[in-house]
Amino acid sequence: MGDDKEVMSVVLLSGRFKMSVVLLSGRFKMSVSLLSGKKIAADKRLFSKEINEIIRRGHKKNYTYFM
Repeated sequence: MGDDKEVMSVVLLSGRFKMSVVLLSGRFKMSVSLLSGKKIAADKRLFSKEINEIIRRGHKKNYTYFM
């Protein structure tokens, strides 16, 4: 997908998992790849109200994003 833009990628040195978040024009995607080779993924279509709220509020460390 050419429009994919990775906005955050975190790799834990403990070797347990790698996590990446991809934002596609209005779609929030999150995936976790475990060392065992299994991949867990979720995605959610963000509506204008949600996008504007995230932009206005910014990312909060202890905020939960419901999928």
